[in-house]
Amino acid sequence: MQRPRRKILIALGCLLVALVLFPVIEHYRGKWALERWKADMVAKGEKFKIEELIPPPPPPADNAFPDVLFASGRLRSNSQRTHLMPPSLRFAAPGKMIYTPGQTHWSGWYSTSSGTSDTNMTWEVFADEMAALSDPLNEAKVALKKPGFDANLNYRFGFNLPTMHLMEMKRLGEALCAATLLDLHRGNISAASEDLEAMLALSRGQQDERLIVSQFVRISITTIAVGATWQALQTAGWNPAYDRLRQSTREVADHLQAYQNTFGGGATGANSISSLEDVVDLLRQKVPELGRDSLYIPLWQFAWSHQDELRARKRMQALMESARRAAERKSGLGVAVISDELEPKRKQASFYDRLRFLSSEELIPGLLSGAARRALVCETQRELTVTAIALKRYELRLGKSPPNLAALVPEFLPELPRDYMDGQPLRYRLNPDGSFLLYSVGQDGHDDGGDATPSSGAGTKPNLQNGRDLVWPAPASTEEIAAEEAKAAKRN
Repeated sequence: MQRPRRKILIALGCLLVALVLFPVIEHYRGKWALERWKADMVAKGEKFKIEELIPPPPPPADNAFPDVLFASGRLRSNSQRTHLMPPSLRFAAPGKMIYTPGQTHWSGWYSTSSGTSDTNMTWEVFADEMAALSDPLNEAKVALKKPGFDANLNYRFGFNLPTMHLMEMKRLGEALCAATLLDLHRGNISAASEDLEAMLALSRGQQDERLIVSQFVRISITTIAVGATWQALQTAGWNPAYDRLRQSTREVADHLQAYQNTFGGGATGANSISSLEDVVDLLRQKVPELGRDSLYIPLWQFAWSHQDELRARKRMQALMESARRAAERKSGLGVAVISDELEPKRKQASFYDRLRFLSSEELIPGLLSGAARRALVCETQRELTVTAIALKRYELRLGKSPPNLAALVPEFLPELPRDYMDGQPLRYRLNPDGSFLLYSVGQDGHDDGGDATPSSGAGTKPNLQNGRDLVWPAPASTEEIAAEEAKAAKRN
């Protein structure tokens, strides 16, 4: 009787020792593997310390940010006017955009203490509303001519890092776009050019912020500027300003480069994750409460956090390197593949992997999902915009559109414009009426012949980004605009 009991006790003792040793072994296995990987990356020139990743700040006299932030803060007190602004990216049909400065009115909505109401805005009424914004907008435009732009972000705050300035920057971009459209309507080409250049300078200023959310806002501002540029290209009298506009658009820093800078060699410290405590705080939000704080998180933190961090860093490193190659080759094929691989696949993982790879399987893909694709789309839009400006300059010089894009090189473009979706030149062809079709093959990488119809799963309302191909819009006809307004009236 004693012998079986002794065997049971020995077995229980061995099990207890194994339970104690297992997390210790896992702890050091992950820690040593992470240290080896970091040493290899440092030897290859990667940087992991926050101080090494952040560019030096500009001299205070050259830093536009404080004045820009102050000016945009003054816009906030007139925030209800933003809902009255004319649309710069309104489509009448797929591939057909409405020339807003040529319209007599547009739909807006006005928020008051009593609620929200629809309203039809006219340029006369809107001009009166914009008069109240002229001083802060002028202050912002003057400030944006300074060479530096530094928000002085303290990345060591991690997920607690304040980012309220991003909303202010977007609000300023929208107001500058509205000012551009108003000046175009008035025929004030010089003022519209200044508005557009300020918008592009605002986008350029955020290029060094090492936050993915900062780059999302920057992409949003750039998209707004693309719409305003399209409106400007439809306006007569821009000939002297086109070259300046092309140069300003060219100077907007590569969104892929800025995007990969946010990863900083896979260093989570540069991506709002400044410490293990930040990750633990997020895990507390994701893991069910039962046994979470008392058992699972302490176990994960000791045994598997290094393994999880290593996996996350490797994933970020792969995506960063693919973004580097995309910027060098002007092709995002590799980025798209790795971005797809980053999507959470917890159902395919083993039970053990789901236990130890919690942040790298949930947190990291959640932060990065779709980010690479958005950078690719924005970079393609920039290339389309620069090419459209060159086409306009060619037309103004020679009285017709070029037979092909090669005719733009080298006088109007330094090289053939690239489609970042597949690395090939942008697609271009002349239409029988003398107009042209300029497009990218879109996010699926398939050439659909310039089909701007929204792709499957992208919604039914056309925009710059959701077509089967990414098409540079043509001006909508009077009939197409009337049809769209009739549909809008039925929807309302």
